[in-house]
Amino acid sequence: MVDPLGNIRIILVRPKFAGNVGAVARAMANTDLRQLYLVSPLCDPLSPDARKPGARAGAILQTTRTVESVRDALESVTYTVGTSCRGGLYRTQIEVTPRDMAARILARARISQAAVLFGPEDSGLTNEDLVNCDAVVRIPSSRDYASLNLAQAVLIVAYELFLAAIGTEHPVPPDAPVDAADAATLDRLMGKYRSALLKIGYLHPENPEHLLFPLRAVLGRAALTNAEARILMGMAQQIESFARQGNPTNRSDSP
Repeated sequence: MVDPLGNIRIILVRPKFAGNVGAVARAMANTDLRQLYLVSPLCDPLSPDARKPGARAGAILQTTRTVESVRDALESVTYTVGTSCRGGLYRTQIEVTPRDMAARILARARISQAAVLFGPEDSGLTNEDLVNCDAVVRIPSSRDYASLNLAQAVLIVAYELFLAAIGTEHPVPPDAPVDAADAATLDRLMGKYRSALLKIGYLHPENPEHLLFPLRAVLGRAALTNAEARILMGMAQQIESFARQGNPTNRSDSP
């Protein structure tokens, strides 16, 4: 039987403080989550500052994966949720509640890898980070002080995931092909469309997220296969080539 919690990655993007990483590992141990990824961390996850709050989570800290980019952290992941304390037009287009987030991730984690992204302590995830995500979750909090400590935010999300996992009613998995394109592939696809649509003037260079967020939401709902993603990459490449040269490249070229 598949353990869905074992298929969920907690990804900390550019974390600054080892104590927070240790506290995150402890929250994960409390809720049966085991995969911790750090993207370009500014601290040492094995330092004494990390080990102290994560004393009972040594195994998680020892197996923490450190990578250079969000794309690397999302390799083989087929469903991704980003976290944000800020709203705004673009983010709210793909926003879900914490309870809905847990149901969606658990459904996907029963058949493949899923992930939740958390941003740096002082700034959170950027729009460039969030455009990698199928959905964005915003934890309700005071209007006067909306920002949560990183470890607190992870604990709340992990708690919702744990409750969903031990519930007697399992959510119906979203349609997902066997050969589902992972988040790293979708990131490359979005990069190609961003470049192509900027080249033809369809995106405003100072505010491309106006259309990139809904486009990413559409791609997430489509549950693309790798073959379909390659076709769309080829289309984007043809658009950019035509805009740059006035004629398309050879269609047999690899995207």
